[in-house]
Amino acid sequence: MTFGSVTGVRASTFLRIAGHSIRPLASTTTEAAKKVQVETGAERIKAVVHCQGSTSFAMSAVAGLVPQVDTIVSNAVSLFPVVPWWSRMELKFAVPSINATNATAPFVSPAWGDKPPSLAAKMIRALVLATRHECNNSVCKMVSFTYGAGFPAL
Repeated sequence: MTFGSVTGVRASTFLRIAGHSIRPLASTTTEAAKKVQVETGAERIKAVVHCQGSTSFAMSAVAGLVPQVDTIVSNAVSLFPVVPWWSRMELKFAVPSINATNATAPFVSPAWGDKPPSLAAKMIRALVLATRHECNNSVCKMVSFTYGAGFPAL
């Protein structure tokens, strides 16, 4: 049985960038776990979580907010992401440059693969397209640049 987006919270590159953290989502995990318990009648439940939902769910588990969950399968990122050396170099050198030259959007978005919003974003996109060869899609290439090292990153 699947419940889809039980909490109704979803991230997307199609949505406007929001200036908040995922910490408040950890409390909604408790509501989601309770809803699954009510719907299934199960005393103990298991969770398969992905991406940033994985991070907020892990935060809830460590905080003791979901004691009814006895197994968590976490994909993509959890409490201790391992940052590859190339990504550390991007964070150390590329991010400060992007922040300094891209005042209208001081971040990098995979959506720039399709629609870079500024001259700086267009320049970053051009650099990424010229240097990333792990996939044939501009958004895929931007994902690899934005979220880490990999062939592709996700």
